[in-house]
Amino acid sequence: ESSVVGLQVAGANLSEHTRVIGAQVGLYNKAGDVYGFQVGLVNSAQQLHGIQLGLLNYNVRGLFSVAPFLNIGF
Repeated sequence: ESSVVGLQVAGANLSEHTRVIGAQVGLYNKAGDVYGFQVGLVNSAQQLHGIQLGLLNYNVRGLFSVAPFLNIGF
């Protein structure tokens, strides 16, 4: 498993087996564990410890696995 510490900005951030500590900003964001923010049209995380802002937000292991507009994980 790898880690990203800081900001990841792209059209599509595909970090499926990566721990993101900071933020991902793009049209499509995908990460293993997120400690921080994901901002985009579609956001996906295996485990979220932060906030997702987007049209569709997926948090596989969260209380709400799919949420529109806002998803918060602890």
